[in-house]
This record gives sequence, structure tokens and C-alpha cells, in this order.
Amino acid sequence: IKSGRHDDKKKDILSSNIIWDSVFGSEVTHVSSMDFLSKFLIANQHETDAKIHDVEDIFRKINMMEINREKEDIRPGHINRTRFEMYLHHESNDAYDPKKQEFDKASLDEPISKYWINSSHNT
Repeated sequence: IKSGRHDDKKKDILSSNIIWDSVFGSEVTHVSSMDFLSKFLIANQHETDAKIHDVEDIFRKINMMEINREKEDIRPGHINRTRFEMYLHHESNDAYDPKKQEFDKASLDEPISKYWINSSHNT
């Protein structure tokens, strides 16, 4: 069976709808920035450092993106299902957290035996 880009898009929409329904409810058409923060980012994704201004920035970026939709209902300070799907694929939802990769010399105050050292048996 040949799976094309159209099939992948259908799977993405289905997946985002399942997430939306389980987090916000199937009857909900738009979510406020506060609900998005509390119900999705903090409760679901465990992004405890996220703040309301972060969500407002995300919504601003996502809602400014042009997509091929007829008369889409975009409300300031809210996100809809279509925009939620876009968010799931957006760099703002990246699993990589550059803050966690920053080197902090002060964190190296334990004896060397407390750290994991990567080496092979040949070295």
C-alpha cells in the first residue's frame, strides 16, 4: 500500500484531534491562553517553567501564520484546533530545550565518582 503525504496529513490531524479532545474536550472550538497554559503545557506536557506571556507569544506567532483555510475563526488570545495542530509541529513545541544544555560550572561541586563518565572498555 502506497502511503503518501496526504495520508500522513490525515494521521497528523487525527492525532492532534485526539490530543485536543482529551485535554480540552470534544465540544471546545477555541482555547484561551490561560487554559492552554494550565491544561496543556503544565498539566499535560509538564512544562512547569511556562508562563502566560510565553503562551501569548506562541499564540501570536501561530495565529499570524497564513494557512489555506476559508474564513477561519481566529480569536485574539485563543487558539483553535487547526492552529493547535500547527503548534504541535512548530519549533515552539520542540522537545529540545537549549536551556538544559547550558554548562554550569557551579554544578560540578561533587566528587568525580558521582558523575557518569562515558568510556569504552578499550580506553
